[in-house]
Amino acid sequence: MGVPSKWTTISAALHQSGFYGRLPPSPFQAHSPKCFINNEWHDAVNNRSFPTINPATGEVICQVAEADKVDVDKAVKAAREDRGLLLSWLADAIGRDTAYLAELKTLDNGKPYVVSYSVDVPMVVKCLRLSARLPPFELVDY
Repeated sequence: MGVPSKWTTISAALHQSGFYGRLPPSPFQAHSPKCFINNEWHDAVNNRSFPTINPATGEVICQVAEADKVDVDKAVKAAREDRGLLLSWLADAIGRDTAYLAELKTLDNGKPYVVSYSVDVPMVVKCLRLSARLPPFELVDY
């Protein structure tokens, strides 16, 4: 298999030390699945949802609203006017809650927490900040 990567080694060491057992309890509380559109929670037009599964345990973490084209169009229309400002606010919120979001990401996909915390979530913030500065563009539907 080769030499383990730095992240694999760090993750294994954290597991052996019991670090993950000492993490604070998650503040995550799942509510009924809804779509967040224009700063408000809305039921999905199709009223459908799907589970997100913890790959380590197979347990359902929560149900997620299954948005369809109508929901997405409504969200896009609402976001076009204040795109840059909204993306900046989102980047601020994600940056503020990095530890919590890294924990959710680790629960959702099984990736080591240290990678979620130090790489994945900060990269999302960087991408959002870059997108907030770029001019909006129209996607062409082929």
